[in-house]
Amino acid sequence: MHTLLPRLRSDEPTTGYFAMAASPLQLERLAGLGYDYIVLDGQHGTYSEHDLPDAVRAVECGGAPAVVRVPEGGIGTIGRALDMGAAGVIVPLVNDRAQAEAVVAAAKYPPQGVRSRGLARTSAFLTGSLGEVNGKTFALCMIETREGLENVEEIAATPGLDGLYIGPNDLTIGLGGYGLGDPAVADEFAGALQRILAAGRAHGVPVVIHTASGEIAAQRRGEGFTHVAVANELNHLCDAAKGHLEASGHTG
Repeated sequence: MHTLLPRLRSDEPTTGYFAMAASPLQLERLAGLGYDYIVLDGQHGTYSEHDLPDAVRAVECGGAPAVVRVPEGGIGTIGRALDMGAAGVIVPLVNDRAQAEAVVAAAKYPPQGVRSRGLARTSAFLTGSLGEVNGKTFALCMIETREGLENVEEIAATPGLDGLYIGPNDLTIGLGGYGLGDPAVADEFAGALQRILAAGRAHGVPVVIHTASGEIAAQRRGEGFTHVAVANELNHLCDAAKGHLEASGHTG
């Protein structure tokens, strides 16, 4: 199992997958498909703090690192997710540099940050010196509001920040649209994506973009995004199940 962070920092493309449901069996199977990491969606998914140890372990058993999208950027929330053996965290609704600095502090051991050490699990992402663990775990700040977009350059310049993560749906809403794909803000949204990408490049931090499908992920790669994440297993399961129902000839 690779450590992921060096790959995010390189020009090598990565592809993650979002999982909403806290099902260890399902997570282990997903992790074995070949994705570079599996995201456990602790913001909008069904994960409680009691689910995280088994969920992270299931992803590890499948052969991939687990990443947790935490519900908020508190020091305890970030530290607990990393203590479960996650390779990294994705932190929502980061709007300015002060918030980004707090995320870095929460995610890194001293002297880089203030993370408290608690070895709750045996995991590759918990072993080694404090500096070694800092070098293989990460925190990504989500840019998904108008305020975050307006401050993206200073957020990207935050010392110790590992990367940015674009939440397209909420960003569209933040720009005044009803949701992803709203034609009224399409041009502004496209410009926002390129602004975030440029900020990451200017400050040497990776930018990951959230996508709804492999086809959209490929489109984003063509627009310059090296790192993409595909979401999510519940939507894809329902799409597949609907297709099977239609193919069966069912008319009820």
